[in-house]
Amino acid sequence: MYKIVYPSDWQTVGSRFEVWVSTDERNRELDTYVVALEDFKCNGALHARALAQVPIMRHTDLMRGEVDRPLSDGQYVICLRDPTRGAALAASGIHVDTDIDRWADYFGHMLKLRMQRSSCAQPSLHSEDRPSPVFSIITTVYNTDPLYLDELAGMVRSQTFGDFEWLLLDNGSERKETIEAVDKAACLDARIRHFRVEKNIHIIGGNRYLLERARGRFVVPIDSDDLLYVDALEIVARECLSEDAADFYFSDEQKVTPVGAPNDLLWRPECSRLFATATCPAAHLMIYRRDLGLAIGAYTEEYAQGSHDWDTFLRLIDSGARPARIQEVLYGWRMHPQSAALSAGSKDYLVSSQKEVVLHSLRRRRLDQHFTLDHAKGAIGYYHLVRIRKAPQALAVDFVLRSPFGEQFENLRENLRRLDYPNLRLRVLKFGAGGTSDILHRLRAAAWGIDWV
Repeated sequence: MYKIVYPSDWQTVGSRFEVWVSTDERNRELDTYVVALEDFKCNGALHARALAQVPIMRHTDLMRGEVDRPLSDGQYVICLRDPTRGAALAASGIHVDTDIDRWADYFGHMLKLRMQRSSCAQPSLHSEDRPSPVFSIITTVYNTDPLYLDELAGMVRSQTFGDFEWLLLDNGSERKETIEAVDKAACLDARIRHFRVEKNIHIIGGNRYLLERARGRFVVPIDSDDLLYVDALEIVARECLSEDAADFYFSDEQKVTPVGAPNDLLWRPECSRLFATATCPAAHLMIYRRDLGLAIGAYTEEYAQGSHDWDTFLRLIDSGARPARIQEVLYGWRMHPQSAALSAGSKDYLVSSQKEVVLHSLRRRRLDQHFTLDHAKGAIGYYHLVRIRKAPQALAVDFVLRSPFGEQFENLRENLRRLDYPNLRLRVLKFGAGGTSDILHRLRAAAWGIDWV
């Protein structure tokens, strides 16, 4: 059986992209090519004209290759064919958008400019006689691809701001290569503190384990398969070490391909409670004061499994902590088959986790009696609040008539006609002599239940 695991079906990609194929058949020849969508619809995978070939080679447990020529904007289908039997094996649609290429070029240029502005300070080793570094980076590892972990370790160790510790938890990994990669990283730098648990306590338990052992003023959670650009801590330090420092920070980020190339900019707006209730307002990079993280109970509830960054963000703003946005891309969220960056379906508990995160925030703010949560149609990870309908409370409305009455009755009747409330008590207060019985008769004739005062 063959399956195209990257790009995911109808993912948007740049003009040059990799194709990843999983299979349990190791020796069969494979013909991989890209055709136009309309050609595919008319002629099928076997007879549509190939616009690009994808030379596939085996890499560990996957087969991988890159298209041999750039494609223009449009919709295409990746096809797998058995050249010996002439049989179609798999197909997957893609959107090609050359804006992704332009973003990748722009980010590369921007990163070079950032490095030129950097202090270019050599990473200083954190000394054990200084109990409190500025940053505590926390990372849990479970069977992570060692290539990803090695790349991340290189980026962390090369940070241009060196006053940090990196708490690295082997979270019960069973994969030998992962265990060796964690051990190797821990031996390379005195700033890395290595821990291991024999049984996987998952991301919530693992992050809490590390938070309780962190010594830095600020905590920086990062995932073991992602990228932390080498000037990230320096940019954050300019903000959080200033006199007007906020309680926590979040930055823009980008999705990157499995090989780390820029793909999608994830622009984060300024902090808004309404936006933070509708969707995850920030995930990577997020930096918060360690004392606040402990005080708000970060990483203590299993319902947040898979949405812990969103839960931490809401806990912080619910506690009154002051946020600030850093308008730089500091983090690369890697897309691969086991990552939610590629597909929310990679973690089937995400939707229920996201809902619970928002509902618990409503309970903390005592709004759960007034609102419930509904999923935004056609959009994964987006929600809106729905007001809970309750029986309306009784209201009393007073109208005042003054003598001489003149046209006041007509005005009163028009006002009464505009009222639309199911539980309303009306009172008419009359000042002056005369006309009482006539006005009361006319109001009663209009079928209004009115107390006369």
